[in-house]
This record gives sequence, structure tokens and C-alpha cells, in this order.
Amino acid sequence: MNRVRKLNRRSFLASVVGGGMAAGALAVVSDEAVALQGGCSDSDPISSGGDPGGQGRHCQNRPNTGCSDRDPSDPAGAGRNCTAANQGCRDSDPSDPIGGGQRCGATNNGPYQTARHERRYEVCWVDDPRRSDDECNIMTYSEWQTLWSNGGVRYDTAERDAQVASMQGRGYSARWHRMLVNDWVGQ
Repeated sequence: MNRVRKLNRRSFLASVVGGGMAAGALAVVSDEAVALQGGCSDSDPISSGGDPGGQGRHCQNRPNTGCSDRDPSDPAGAGRNCTAANQGCRDSDPSDPIGGGQRCGATNNGPYQTARHERRYEVCWVDDPRRSDDECNIMTYSEWQTLWSNGGVRYDTAERDAQVASMQGRGYSARWHRMLVNDWVGQ
């Protein structure tokens, strides 16, 4: 005959705390085993679109595989899918993430963009020179100045040029303009 122990508050707490400690130790051992296998598991259930086992995207202790793949959910240096086909590269552009170089290769490590500055204008367009300033069609447009790592500067006036051509093509002329923003360097 089996002996039934009476459960009191102290024995109940000992059972719960002991069980919790055992589960925690098992979880630590399981996480270490998964880390040694090169993957990790998080708590996403597969039935609701979660990750397959060993390929969790929300792991706390992801192993450092030493490579970066093109998966944006993997932190740098901890890619899970590193192969020659999907591994990123590093170029000399500090604005690219590690392994996410956009100008890789011996011939593409040249100058890179370091800054972009805006000039924004407001323009009064009229379709008849007899119109007053109160009858203006007010429009804004921007021009851009791009600075490069080798000291080069490029100016982009495409937005302004397109807007001016559109308004002039419809018979409007610019009565006045004023600068709203001038962030250009050296101008």
C-alpha cells in the first residue's frame, strides 16, 4: 500500500520551488545544447507562423557564428544562413551595416556619400503678369548637395528643374521666390 503524504504549506512551497529550479536548470542545459548546435529556439509557436526549432529569431543568447547573412532579423556576426550565395560583404562605407556593403569588390571600394544637405525654396507662380501676389500659386521645391568621402560634391536640382518645367509648360511664370532652408556647406 502506498503511503500518501499530507501536503501542507511548507511542503507545497518546497515542491513548487524545487520543480521551478529543476525546470530552470533544464532550460539552461537545453539553451547551451542548442547554442552548440549553431541555432537557438525562442517561444514562437510554429502553428502561428513561428520559427522552426533551432532557428529562433528572438533568442536572447544567439551564438556568434562569425558571419553576417542578408537576414535583417539576425544581428551582425550571428547569421544563421551563411553561405557564399547569401552572405553579405563589407566595403569602406561606414553607413552600411556589417555584412551589408553595397559597393563590394575590388573596384567598388571608392568614394562613398558622407552627407546630404538641402536647400528648400518657396516660389510664387502666376499665369498672368497682371495678377497680384495674393493670387499666386505657392509651391516649394528642394535642391540637394551631396558630399563624398574623397572631398567631391554633387548637386541635385532634378526636383526643382522638373517643377519649373511643369509650371512653365502650363504657361506660368515665377514672380518671386524665397529660401526657406539652406543647409548647404560652403555656399
